[in-house]
Amino acid sequence: MGVLCSYIVQKQKNWQREDISHELVYNAVEHCVMPQIKPLIIRRVAQTERDELVSSKCLEFSGVTQDQLRVRPCLRSNEPVPFIEAITQLRASYFSSTPTDKMYSVVGAAKALYDRLGDIGESSIDGDAFLDLWIYVIIKANIKDLATNLLFMIDYGNPQLACGEAGYYLTTLEAAVHFIASLSPETLQAPQGVMEFVVCEREYFSSLCSLPGSGLEMVASDTEVQGYQVAVIRDWALNRARYMTNV
Repeated sequence: MGVLCSYIVQKQKNWQREDISHELVYNAVEHCVMPQIKPLIIRRVAQTERDELVSSKCLEFSGVTQDQLRVRPCLRSNEPVPFIEAITQLRASYFSSTPTDKMYSVVGAAKALYDRLGDIGESSIDGDAFLDLWIYVIIKANIKDLATNLLFMIDYGNPQLACGEAGYYLTTLEAAVHFIASLSPETLQAPQGVMEFVVCEREYFSSLCSLPGSGLEMVASDTEVQGYQVAVIRDWALNRARYMTNV
């Protein structure tokens, strides 16, 4: 497809005396051709066992913390859902129809991660530090058929993009998938320090504590806590879309 796009670019330049970007032509051709042949390609690059393994690992370690993945303290996010923009962008890659659009989503996720680091004053980091954060984002995103989609992007995405930052982020994505596939409780760093908090939804948090790698432990239940005043966030309590409301 790259040869065809180069031909179109050259013809446009010769006939119309105007330049048109190879990337623009590639995207147009890809959106025209790919829907017709994508099912055949997916069957060719399918990594079913690898997909199931990576997905099960992401689910098993869905409660992993930045500390356990050795993310440097200065790079950690204290948001309720750390790096949510990057996670959302990465999940969007699954719904993109073409390999190049998927590559754009991966790049967008990486840039969202860097933007968040910039907000906390740490926009310049080395590759190892980025990979630790990237693994965290990928586990939290838990993208369906990740190994298959990765190979789909590598084999059929715009080769010119693969020579730039998109290629770098695909390489780090591949390294992260390899790490996640071999992840075990023994490879995680033990959390530093213990944080205790009181919750009201015993059944819900009991189920969270039972998840492997959650890092949570219920130390007491059915306990009367004295010296506290009950409080609730009004907007949360009135929002019927919320699954539950803590107090």
